[in-house]
Amino acid sequence: MHLFDQAILLSEYVISFLSSSAAVCTLPVPFSDVKGTCILLKDCPGFKTPGFCAGPSDIQCCTDSFAPKSGPSTGDIGDLGLRLVKSFEAWKPEFYCDISGRPPSSPRHCGPGEGILTIGWGHACIPESSCDSISSPLSKTDGDALLRDDLQVKVNCVLVGITVELTQNQFDALVSFAYNTGCGSLAIVAQILNKGDVAGATSKMKEYTKSGGTVLPGLVKRRAIEVNLFTS
Repeated sequence: MHLFDQAILLSEYVISFLSSSAAVCTLPVPFSDVKGTCILLKDCPGFKTPGFCAGPSDIQCCTDSFAPKSGPSTGDIGDLGLRLVKSFEAWKPEFYCDISGRPPSSPRHCGPGEGILTIGWGHACIPESSCDSISSPLSKTDGDALLRDDLQVKVNCVLVGITVELTQNQFDALVSFAYNTGCGSLAIVAQILNKGDVAGATSKMKEYTKSGGTVLPGLVKRRAIEVNLFTS
């Protein structure tokens, strides 16, 4: 048997083993009470979430449910949406540069290639002088207030851009999406969603997984979770 054929057989064996073992997977906060099994995508009849299972990319966490069904949107981000955003945004009370992940090379200024000056729950200092009044280290109370202000901008984008009725889960998912990708990206999704094409809109959301032209596993995971929440 050729080495190439042996490699194919080994790969098929590994996939078969991982699928049959059906390892238990647990989704993160705010979905930590949702448990599933690690199986092949083609064998999952429910919600599929990448990034929580060992093995090839076509083995994902399969769950029967994802989030409790919600009623009509209140027109504001809900508690679940707020916890979702916080679960993606690492809390950092000190200023840092979002690309390097390190403190700025000079006080409150990120140089070329370091990224945007950031603090708290991913609050971007644009321009940098807009954060002159922020004390560092930032308290959780002040950080939560900053996040609320930042989210309100994205809430307004959803309110203005989406003309179809939304559930609270859908509203929260779109606010999280806009917070991460911007209102411009939301507007592109809105053009599809406003035509009643839910499948097309969620498919478009899943395309926003790159940073600097490179697909990031963290963004793949975030988009999948947002889409799962949207369709719950």
